[in-house]
Order: sequence, then C-alpha cells, then structure tokens
Amino acid sequence: MQKIDRYLALHVLLATLTVMLTLGIILWLTEFIGMLPKVGSRYSLSTALVISLLRLPEWLTVILPVAALLGGMIGLGQLANHSELIAFTAAGAGPARLCSSLIQTGLLLLLLLLLLGEFLAPWGRSTAAYLKQSAQTSSSVQGLEKNLWLRQPLQNTQRQRFIHVDIILTTEHLQGIRWFELDAQGQLRLSAQASSAQWKNNQWQLQQAQISEISPD
Repeated sequence: MQKIDRYLALHVLLATLTVMLTLGIILWLTEFIGMLPKVGSRYSLSTALVISLLRLPEWLTVILPVAALLGGMIGLGQLANHSELIAFTAAGAGPARLCSSLIQTGLLLLLLLLLLGEFLAPWGRSTAAYLKQSAQTSSSVQGLEKNLWLRQPLQNTQRQRFIHVDIILTTEHLQGIRWFELDAQGQLRLSAQASSAQWKNNQWQLQQAQISEISPD
C-alpha cells in the first residue's frame, strides 16, 4: 500500500508543480515585461530581472491552491487514462484509501504553501522593494550636478576663495563641500570642509565643518 501511496503522490505532485511553475513563469514574464519601459531611466535590465524573480515566491503563493486543484485533476486523469486506478482498486486500494493518499499529498502541498507564504514571499517582496528603491534613488542622483568648482573674491580683502561641491542635491542642499582661501601671493591661508550644507534663514548652515587656518611664514 505504501508503494501505491508514493506512486499516487508522485503523479499528483509532479502535475501540481508543473502547473504551478507554468503559471508562475507566465506571471513572472508579465511582471518583467511591465518593468521594461522603466529600464534605463530608473534601473538596469539586470536589476529588473532580479526584482521580478524576487517577486516569484509571492506569485507562487497565490497560484498554489489553484495549481493543486488542477494538478490533482491532471494527475488522476493520467492514471485513469492508463487504467492504473482500476489496478489500484484490484490491489485492494479502494476509494477511501485513494482519498487518504490524496489528503497526505495535500498536507505536503500545505506545508509548501506555508513555507512560501511565511518565509520566502515576505523576504522576496521586501528585498525587491529595497532594490527598486535603491535603484530609483541611484538613478535620480546620477542626474544631479557633481564636482562643481566655484571662485569667489572676498570683499575688503585681497584673498580669493575656491569652493568645491561634490553633489548638488537641490539648490538649497549640498553635499561634500571644501573650500580654500588664497592670499594675493597665491599662498594657501585657509582650508575647510563640511559634510553638507543647507540654506536656512538666508545663510548656509554647515554640518560637521572643520576649518584650518594657515599662518604666513
């Protein structure tokens, strides 16, 4: 009887997995094709591929109950077409025994559903959301102005200030600022840097600023 249970479970599981993977691939292709218009502007092709693959466990969780129903019908239909169900009955495996085998197979599929729904699907969904957000943030930063140099004569002095900005996030928010002051002879008199600067109350407010003054020899 155990051989019959394993044989029946094998046919139903194979049919269920085939249906589940087929539907999953269709849903994955739909997800991936829907992301193609955003490739290049928001994320790369490889990122879109990874994000869509990470969503696959979530789709499998949704379609697994339907796949189990269709897989059971297909698996039993194949056995019936080859008169194997009649052979099972002749061997003493009546309808009650076959139903018991199908229930055991359903419990295995239920365990798979719990694994997908409680672990793989949430992890894939959160990881895909993180990758998508990171890719969009990176693409938006790439469009910003970087490595800007400015020259500013200082009033009432003979000094000149040279300012370097790593990234201009907005007109009121800068990142990575360094500036240098040279005297009339071109000697360095001041060196300073700040991690960021923000325009507030009609002035620039620096964060983590460090200023070093250099005395003339």
